[in-house]
Amino acid sequence: MPTDPARRSERERDRHCGRAIILGWKTRSAAVAVRIATARATIVFRRFRDAAPAEAMTRQPMFMRNVSTMGGLIVLYAFGPGRYAPDVAENSSVGRACWWKPDTHAVARARRDE
Repeated sequence: MPTDPARRSERERDRHCGRAIILGWKTRSAAVAVRIATARATIVFRRFRDAAPAEAMTRQPMFMRNVSTMGGLIVLYAFGPGRYAPDVAENSSVGRACWWKPDTHAVARARRDE
């Protein structure tokens, strides 16, 4: 069975992004890529309102599952991979997980030195 090269590359991208999320490497960019792919698949394939009632009962839980997965990916993007992820270790000397939080160790040192 011949495979469309575009679909094969999409599957490979999704696999690589999933591995990156699991391993904690480039987690935020991988979460965005998987969220976009999930949103696209949800819009195209999970149109339960246009389906027959029997099929709509099957499609609606799948649609809701995809929406909740996208919410989890948004949370993963917002809060980052966590303290012990390799992505954080290579980008930060302190190992903080969120880019918008201040360096708590530096704040504590500044208070102590005052």
